[in-house]
Formats: sequence, C-alpha cells, structure tokens
Amino acid sequence: MDRHTQARTGSTVSWLAGFVLLAVAMQPASAQDLAALARNLAAGQKAFMDGRYETAKSVLRPLAEAGEAEAQYLVGVMYAHGRGYEPVCRQAARWFEKAAEQGHPAASFSLGFLLYNGYGLDTDVCLLNASPGRAAQWLKRAAELGMPRAQRIVGRMYATGEGLPVSADLAIYWTGKAAKQGSLAGQYDLALLYAELGDLVESHAWFAVLADKGYPGARINMGRLAKTMTRGAMSRARVRANFLRAVDNDKDR
Repeated sequence: MDRHTQARTGSTVSWLAGFVLLAVAMQPASAQDLAALARNLAAGQKAFMDGRYETAKSVLRPLAEAGEAEAQYLVGVMYAHGRGYEPVCRQAARWFEKAAEQGHPAASFSLGFLLYNGYGLDTDVCLLNASPGRAAQWLKRAAELGMPRAQRIVGRMYATGEGLPVSADLAIYWTGKAAKQGSLAGQYDLALLYAELGDLVESHAWFAVLADKGYPGARINMGRLAKTMTRGAMSRARVRANFLRAVDNDKDR
C-alpha cells in the first residue's frame, strides 16, 4: 500500500471513529440513565431542602453542569442566598439564565427579579446593578409561564413605564392574571390600579373581596372610595363584588 493510500485509509478510519463517537453521543439516554438522574436530582433537592448545602452542592453542581435545569436553578439559589457558596449574584444570575433558557419558570422569575431590583435578598453581601430593561424579558417569560409574582411585576412595569412601555391595558391584563389565579397581593394591586385609572366600581369590588379575607388596608380603601362614589356606582360595585366572590368560591370547590 503506497503512502497516499495509507493516508486516505487513515483519514477514513479517523473519520469513521469520529462518526461512531458522535453517533454514540447522540444516543438517547437509557431508562437506567434517566432513573439515575432522577435519583441524583431528588437527593440533591432533599439535601437542599434539609439545609445540607455542602451535600446539595456536591450532588447538584455536576447535574447543573450537565444541563439539568432544576439543578441549575438550585445552584443559582445557593449562590444568591449564600448557601454552600459565597453569595455572588453574578453567578446566581448565570445559573438562573441557563435554567431559564430551558423554560424553567422559577429560574426566569428569579433572574428577572434579581435584575429588576438590582440585588438579591441580602443587599449587604449580594450586589448586582439593577436593569429593568434586561429584567423585562425574563419576568415576561415567567409571567407567560403562569407565575403570579412575575405577572404582578410585569403589570407594575407596564403601569409605571419602568423597563416596559406604559400601557394601561397591559398593566390591567397582567395584574388581572395574577389576581384571577388567587394572588391576594395581585388582587390588591389590581384594585389600586383600577382606582388610579378612575374605575372606582371595579376598584371597590376588588377591595370588597379582599376585605372579606381580612387583607390589610382593603376595608379602609373601600371606605375612602365610597365617599366619592354615587349610589348607583356603589350598587354596581356590590353586584360586581358578588360576582367576583362567586368566581372565587367556584375555584375552591
């Protein structure tokens, strides 16, 4: 065999070896692999919930580096709160983003919340510059995935123009989504928003629903609104409040 033939043969063998390796890498995970992954993740989650953060870190970090979204999220939480790691918000944001890109709702919210506020839960040890514009895309993603806390913040951003363009309709839409999911804070925000927009009937109705539940400030705000409303408006507000109560009761069944 001449040198050229040997070279071509060697190249073919190398190419085939690479192809085989690639094909192996592309094989779907076996049931055993998936079961092992689930066990490891469950062990890491339990260690995290039990406060055994060094154990959680040793189990979850390899899973996070391998691309497991829930593990990435929990590693982000550990960085944000200083559990098992020194609190480093940029690292928290990095891991939250990896999980958020895979559609993890809590990671999307956590990343957006971090960027929106500019800090973690402890501002003395976990600092990150606020960027409402960057926060908006992640908070909206979390809101679209159904998270009431994200929906509330997105509603507020549309109401104030902080990070998103001012839109009363979208502010009502997103805050209303949180309210209709049973978020009491969302219902309170919605009542305030309606009052700011001049819809006193709707505002009074939502405050009435919250007053039934003993929500702080709801009954006081009802009284303030009542002083500026006509009898007809008060009558409509009572009808609307009864409807909202009925919807709430249906959800509880």
